[in-house]
Amino acid sequence: MNLYYKDELLITDNIAGIPLEDGNTKHIVFIICADGKMTGQINGTHYSLSKHHALGCRPGSHLSQIMVSTDWKCSILCFNVEAFSQLMYVSKQVWSDIQYIIKNPVMLLSDKDFSIIMHYYDALVRKLSTDDVPYKREVVQCLSGCIILELLSILERNVPLSTIEKPVRQTDNITKKFMEIVTEEGGKIRSVAEVAERLNITPKYLSFVVKRHSGNNAYGIIRDATFQAVSNRLLYTGMTVKEIASEFNFPTLSIFGKFIKDRTGLSPTQYRHQNQE
Repeated sequence: MNLYYKDELLITDNIAGIPLEDGNTKHIVFIICADGKMTGQINGTHYSLSKHHALGCRPGSHLSQIMVSTDWKCSILCFNVEAFSQLMYVSKQVWSDIQYIIKNPVMLLSDKDFSIIMHYYDALVRKLSTDDVPYKREVVQCLSGCIILELLSILERNVPLSTIEKPVRQTDNITKKFMEIVTEEGGKIRSVAEVAERLNITPKYLSFVVKRHSGNNAYGIIRDATFQAVSNRLLYTGMTVKEIASEFNFPTLSIFGKFIKDRTGLSPTQYRHQNQE
């Protein structure tokens, strides 16, 4: 089973369904084991999954020596970077949790937690299997977001908070602060230089650190946050296009229009009307 939602999300029940490029993941991947056993290496480190284990890995992770038992059953979610980065804006703590998962990718789920997560997963499968209907994208985002947030909730309940929050290196802390600033500003940051100035480092170094520790491009994260916030204004408020462009500090309406068109292929007004319909 392979189910896609545009280029944002893939869910599959087959380990071979994970999109790879030269053995490296192209997406943020979560594997939830229902039965059986899987062994393999992620970036040269050996891991083993069995019943009710979950594993998460970031884009660019190298998977090798993957073997599964004959009774292996799993549910896999693969997010593209842009779709998943929107979840990082839920709260500051999400970024700390994600950083912890990168270093400790395997967690054990209780029977109750596994049941809750699979309830959301089954609902997501049913929704993806239906025709396009109003608010399908929003429902897909909510259901997939619920799965990720449930996993993060399990992580925080089972790992001391001080362990999650404590930065291992200064570069980890820089990345965390970068995400916090982008989150707090709600899409109004316009450049990497703005954040770098607050952190008293160069934009080039900030971009290098964020890319190395998150797998994401710093400028791309900023633009994702801006688009998400702008999209919410266009779809869910009565603000004019001019008012929205002004709120997010676009110097001209034409530059704002180009920003939306590069993302959607539509003008701001067309994007608003098409999605509201």
